Amino acid sequence: MPTPEQIAEWLEEFERIGETVIRDDLNLRTGVGVGINTEEKRIAVYNWLRGKERERADRERSSYSYVKWTFWAAVAAARSAFWVWPLRRT
Repeated sequence: MPTPEQIAEWLEEFERIGETVIRDDLNLRTGVGVGINTEEKRIAVYNWLRGKERERADRERSSYSYVKWTFWAAVAAARSAFWVWPLRRT
């Protein structure tokens, strides 16, 4: 069972190496290339990758919400401009 200090060191190492490198190495060589050589470290890296996926999903959800809100604000502005424009011509 790894200690909390050891897990913290692993998480720092994972951040330093990078998500893409770790994911690719796990897919191609089962993590040996980046030093994932114990079962405890493998479990830690999979938990870390799940956390990164959750963060990315939250970021994408937030971006989608912002884009949707911006689109509808632009539609409302265009619609109100077309209602006001004929009134100013007369």
